Amino acid sequence: MKLFYLFIIVFSFTACKTKNRNAAKTGGIEGTWSLSNYTSNDGSDINSDITGKKPTHGDLVKLGVILSFFADQSYTRVVGNGDYTTGRWKFTPETNNLTLIPSGENPVQLSTISQTFDKNATLSLTNNKENSTMFLIRSALPIEDFKEDPYYQGNNTWRIRSTKKDSAAAIKEKLVNLIQHYIYVLKAAKERSSRVVSFEYSKSLISIYNGGIGVLPREDVDPIWVKTFYNEADAMKAYEMYNRTLSRTSFKGEPVGNWIEDDYNILLAILTALKQGSGNL
Repeated sequence: MKLFYLFIIVFSFTACKTKNRNAAKTGGIEGTWSLSNYTSNDGSDINSDITGKKPTHGDLVKLGVILSFFADQSYTRVVGNGDYTTGRWKFTPETNNLTLIPSGENPVQLSTISQTFDKNATLSLTNNKENSTMFLIRSALPIEDFKEDPYYQGNNTWRIRSTKKDSAAAIKEKLVNLIQHYIYVLKAAKERSSRVVSFEYSKSLISIYNGGIGVLPREDVDPIWVKTFYNEADAMKAYEMYNRTLSRTSFKGEPVGNWIEDDYNILLAILTALKQGSGNL
C-alpha cells in the first residue's frame, strides 16, 4: 500500500511597508519569482534533503529555480535540471502566514520562514531551522488569465516523466502540451510587453527563430526534454511526430512584423495540424 503525505511549509510573512502588506493580502505573492541567491548563516552549503541526493542550495543557484504563484492558490516550481513540482499555497492575512503544500509522497519537516517584500520586488525567505536564507527576484507579474500563464500547472504536464512506455496517443498529448506551453510563453510576453522572451526553463526539440519555428538537430535536442519520456526511443518517436507535422504544415497568414506575434501564430498553426493528425506515425 502506497502512502501519500502532504508537504507543508509555513512562512511567517513580514512586509516592510503598509502598502506592501496590503499588496500581499490582495495577491502580492502572485507571479513568477527567480532564485538569485541561497545562503547559509554559518557558511555551509546545505543539502536540500537529508538523503543527499538532491542539489545543495548552492547547486540550486547555479541551476536556476523559478517559483510561480497563481490566483487559484496553486503554484509550480521549475529547476534548471528539469525537476518540476506543483502544490497549493494559502496566505492567512490575520496571522501573516503563507502555507505551501507541495504535491508528492515524501514527508518534509515544517519550516518557519520570514519574508520581506521591498520596493524592488525582491523576496527573502529565511529558514530558521536550516539557518539559511533564500533570495528571489520577481521575474514576471501575473497575467490577466492565470490559466494561460506558461508556468501554470495545466501547461506543464509535458515536464512529467512517463513511468511506462507511452502509446502514440500519449506521445502526441505530451507534444500538444509542450507546444501549448510555448504558445503561452509568447502570449504572456506580448501581454507583459516584454522585450526579451526566455525559453531557459523550457528547452526541448523546438527551435525558435525571428519569424519562424523549426526543429533542432537530433544531437542538439535538450537531454532534459528527452528524459521526460520513459526512454529515448519514445522521445525520438515524439521527435519524428513533430518533424512530420512541421513538414506537412504551411502557415498561410501574413506576417505582422513582430516576431513574437508571428511565431505565436505559426505555433498555433502547428498545434492545429498536430491535433488533426498531421504528425501521426
